[in-house]
Amino acid sequence: MRLICVAVKPYAGCRHLFSCDHNGVEIQAYCAMIVCMLILIYTGEKPNRAMYQMVWYYLIGLASLKELEAFIKSRK
Repeated sequence: MRLICVAVKPYAGCRHLFSCDHNGVEIQAYCAMIVCMLILIYTGEKPNRAMYQMVWYYLIGLASLKELEAFIKSRK
């Protein structure tokens, strides 16, 4: 589990886990994988840290849908 945390946290752009519980860490890892798969399906390219962070900003309300779409179009 520690290896997964070390490998996933920097790529996912998160500095801290939401939970120290095994189930909480597992849920956060699955959410990160789902977001990466959705980015791959929508954009057709491998998600990078900047793309993941922009989606995260949209999901937490720091970026609008227009800003997210403009970012994705600028990447193509």
